[in-house]
Amino acid sequence: MSLRPDNDRFKARDADAVMTFGQLCGALSYCSEATLRVFAGQALRHALISALRQEGHAFTDMRFHAWFAGLTTLSDESPRHARDPRSVCSAILTEVANWDDAIIGRLAEQLKTALLAPLDSSGHNANAEAHRIVEAARMLVRGLPSADSPAPLSDLAALHDALASSIDFAPSERTTTRLAFANRQFDVAIPAPQAPLWAIDMLAGRHLCDGQGLRIAFPMPGLARLEAFGMTDGLRRRQSGAPGLLEAAGKMLSQLRSAHALASFVHAPVPGRRGSSRAPMLMELLAGFGPLRSRQIETMLGASRLGVTGMIESWEAQGAIGRTTISGSHLLELRATPRDLQRPTAPEPSAFSAGALDDYEASLEAIDRLLARRNNLPPVDDED
Repeated sequence: MSLRPDNDRFKARDADAVMTFGQLCGALSYCSEATLRVFAGQALRHALISALRQEGHAFTDMRFHAWFAGLTTLSDESPRHARDPRSVCSAILTEVANWDDAIIGRLAEQLKTALLAPLDSSGHNANAEAHRIVEAARMLVRGLPSADSPAPLSDLAALHDALASSIDFAPSERTTTRLAFANRQFDVAIPAPQAPLWAIDMLAGRHLCDGQGLRIAFPMPGLARLEAFGMTDGLRRRQSGAPGLLEAAGKMLSQLRSAHALASFVHAPVPGRRGSSRAPMLMELLAGFGPLRSRQIETMLGASRLGVTGMIESWEAQGAIGRTTISGSHLLELRATPRDLQRPTAPEPSAFSAGALDDYEASLEAIDRLLARRNNLPPVDDED
């Protein structure tokens, strides 16, 4: 049986993954600072939500924002072996805040102060465990080869080889316990804790970004693949890198397109607004990270309640901000329709009068006639 069709399929998948990552790297090179700030908010939100869902927590996006704002629990029933959600988010934000990146690092520091979610009963132990996981991920990624290779799949191959021998990130096996009830005994299966691959996705994402010299580093949820742990053959383990890169880079590229459209909407000229107004900064937070309470915005922007209220009212007057009431408090969110994000821009007025443009066209026609006579060519007909 020939292996050529499978090899061709794997090569095509590898090419798709690398090209998607290349498109992401190229697009980031030409983005405006405003687009990068919105993108940073989207990337951090994606990293937090992905980590919590990976831990086994079930919630909607709006439930996440309400929990992040301290208005409700994250889910009605927390999984027995899931790590404390606040500790996981705090560990991620603390790590990214320490990155040498002025955009996403600053935003992570701001979001740390805006994290109002309650801590569960495990308290200090949960925080210590989450930070231990991040440190273990840092040590594993630090042991990878230098990130100066132009082929990210080589880095991911080394990553999955290292994961396969890791005791911190390899999936745990399900265990059983025996319970006695009414003179009978039962074996009860205990679900294994989820492998905390969110920490690997975060540090490996930075590793790839640093290797490409990007203007901004960011976590890349989905890079580390669970299926790689079941592959004993080294070649098959290397083949797990392309799906992860394709999924992670594809998601980030989609977010970057969205960030560009949102940043253009947020910074569109508005009559009556001062050029030095901080109102666009508020909208960048809502466009990037998502719904927030005014209390969180005050903390993140370092602005007074009166100042934030004025910014909110100016955007509400344009219909750009909506409110969702939860537990008596308001979550503010961006209300921008696809038409708003794709609205055509008015053509810029010409710097020359109509008469001047006519004279210019007449001069060009005269030059064409002179050249035609000199070269014995027929005059140029503008209507062709």
